[in-house]
Amino acid sequence: MAEWVESRRGWMLIDFPVDSGLAFLSAAANAGPRDAFYVRMTHWAAPDAWDVKIKPMDAAMFREDQPSHFGLRLLQVSFPAYDLPELTRRLHEHAAGRTVPPAPADWSTVGRWPPGRPGRFNPGDAGGGAAGWSGTGGRAWA
Repeated sequence: MAEWVESRRGWMLIDFPVDSGLAFLSAAANAGPRDAFYVRMTHWAAPDAWDVKIKPMDAAMFREDQPSHFGLRLLQVSFPAYDLPELTRRLHEHAAGRTVPPAPADWSTVGRWPPGRPGRFNPGDAGGGAAGWSGTGGRAWA
């Protein structure tokens, strides 16, 4: 485990029940602009992207006399420590009931450009819908 801990030096790690973790992510996203912080927290390919995982857990880990029974109980969020001040600010804004209206984000760090720029992957372009996928399961390419 020491090797894993060392690999996460400079990163924060928070465990949540799944629903609480999703609420945490929504609060942080809605309480600030769709800036580089937002891109790191929402896109896996961004530089220093947040690592968000839902982990199945076996109830028998805590009651070893019981048969195994897995469920989705844990959402782990790991992010660079330098994001902590902005995260704290956003959570204070959320607690005060203040949100930022939705706006376009700068996705260029993950290879996604504004709609209409030819030859680049743009989720939502080419009839793929907001998720960027076509009805046949393939990627939508601009």
